[in-house]
Amino acid sequence: MQAYTVLKLILPCQTRSSLIAQTYLERQMTSTSKLDQGPANSLPPLYLASMVCSMGMMGFVAAAGPLAAALDLEAWHIGISATAGGIGWVLSARLWGKTADRIGRKPVLLMGLAGFILGYLVLCLAVLAVERLQISAFLVLSVLILSRFFMGLSYSAVPAAGAAVIADSHCAEDRAGAMGRLGAAQSAGLLFGPAAVAVLAGTSPATVLLFLALLPIVALVFVVQRLPKDTPQTSTSIKQLSLADPRLIRPIVTAVLVMMAVTIGQIVIGFVALDRLSLPQSAAMRLAGGALTAVGVSLVLAQMVIKRLNWTPTRLIRVGG
Repeated sequence: MQAYTVLKLILPCQTRSSLIAQTYLERQMTSTSKLDQGPANSLPPLYLASMVCSMGMMGFVAAAGPLAAALDLEAWHIGISATAGGIGWVLSARLWGKTADRIGRKPVLLMGLAGFILGYLVLCLAVLAVERLQISAFLVLSVLILSRFFMGLSYSAVPAAGAAVIADSHCAEDRAGAMGRLGAAQSAGLLFGPAAVAVLAGTSPATVLLFLALLPIVALVFVVQRLPKDTPQTSTSIKQLSLADPRLIRPIVTAVLVMMAVTIGQIVIGFVALDRLSLPQSAAMRLAGGALTAVGVSLVLAQMVIKRLNWTPTRLIRVGG
């Protein structure tokens, strides 16, 4: 106020008006730039969380065959554990979305990461116990199934909270690009997860799993420090779309069939290397990791091509199938 009084005495009226207007505009631009920095700063933690969790999920698939041999399990045991993770994911995905509206995006993301880390560490402890102690196959299988179910249950919070953060912080024009970058981070995890397994194939399965379990801890710390706090969303009267909606049946059936084929092929690679090629566990793990790394590379390249094609979803499904 004192500064304004001094200006009033020494400047003419027109000059004072211009100065006041300019100061007001500068303050508005400063506040707007600070708001714009929020979405940009909130995305790197989401990218990292999505990538490392994707690495953990795909890394387990790459190590599935040699892991079964190390634990003295059958191939169908690994299939059941992979199914348990998918069931946990499906059952909790919509629940995490509702929880994110009720308590906020950041708490849901933190709970998901913490649960994913806990499930992976339990799996590592089970593998270590088998290597050093005499444990029944039934107990090992039970721990494997429960840990994978808990990992799928927790991991589904990461894409749910990530999509909600992007929806909150980006306008409609920028939202698609941000979602695409989040998907690219997940695809990078599909690439680097098997690659890490291939690099660590000379070590024990427990070491490989422990490395994949420790990476989300880095993401957890990054989210705590860098992701801004948000407020819970007010409830709305928007009617939720039912899974039985006729418009969703075709995409759901297509996605289920495609993912079934992809998952079966990914898990079988390690067992083919062990049983048909008669490779030792380390070589089989290296082969499976390298093969799934190639799958990740092809996925990234396919996404780059799809962005340029500008085809309709129906045409993409028809050509891809």
